[in-house]
Amino acid sequence: MVSAEQGSVALLGSAAPLPDDGTEYQVWLVMADGSVLPGPTFVPHDDGTYVAVAEGDIDALAAVALTVEPSGGSEAPTTDPFSVSEMPAQA
Repeated sequence: MVSAEQGSVALLGSAAPLPDDGTEYQVWLVMADGSVLPGPTFVPHDDGTYVAVAEGDIDALAAVALTVEPSGGSEAPTTDPFSVSEMPAQA
C-alpha cells in the first residue's frame, strides 16, 4: 500500500519464511534517480505474516525491494533483492 498523503509505503505479507538466524529482511526504497534508501528491517511472525512501513518521498519512488541483511540492517544492500515491486507513475 502506498500513501502519498502519509509519505509512506506499507508492505503486508503472509506465508513468509523465517530468515536464517542472525539475519532479517530489509525494505529498500528505489528512487526514480536510481538511488537506494534503506528502510526498516523485519522478521515475520511465526505464522509468516508481517507488516513493514517505510517513509520517504513517494512521488520519487520507482520501486520497493526486499533483501536479507544482517540483524539490525545495512546502510546499503549486501545481497541481491529477492523481491522488487515497481511503483505506479502516480502514487
